[in-house]
Amino acid sequence: MKKYIDYQKIVDNSLRKVIKHVLKHVYENGIEGDHHLYITFLTQYEGVEIPEYLINEYPNEITIILQHQFWNLEIDENYFSISLSFNNNTENIKVPYNSITSLADPSVNFGLQFKGTSFTGEISTKDSNNFQNKKKSSIKKENSISDNVIPFNDFHKKPQE
Repeated sequence: MKKYIDYQKIVDNSLRKVIKHVLKHVYENGIEGDHHLYITFLTQYEGVEIPEYLINEYPNEITIILQHQFWNLEIDENYFSISLSFNNNTENIKVPYNSITSLADPSVNFGLQFKGTSFTGEISTKDSNNFQNKKKSSIKKENSISDNVIPFNDFHKKPQE
């Protein structure tokens, strides 16, 4: 059996930590300014705790919005829990970070998109849109390992002559 470095898993774990850091910031400071978070997660993922009627209504994924009305946010090593209002009922839910398929904050044009429970490599921010436009010709769109490689020399400052 070949041994290899599972870069995708390493990146996936790192980006899920971003979600935890964002939620910790919200826990400590509340939602500031126009920020609002859209968090989509798999409803039947192991460890997810939501009311049965929500699973029946959303058998695959559900998107929650953290903006004005949420309570009891708690951050754990592997999950967060929160109370939200669904159809005028306050419900407690528990969401393992590994069940999250996307996080978005439209107020600052930021998003992370995961495919199933694995990160697809899409990160969007205002700055990355500018980078994408400049590098469009050098980064292919097909799905192969080489497409996920961006040469580091693109980021180095060139010596001035």
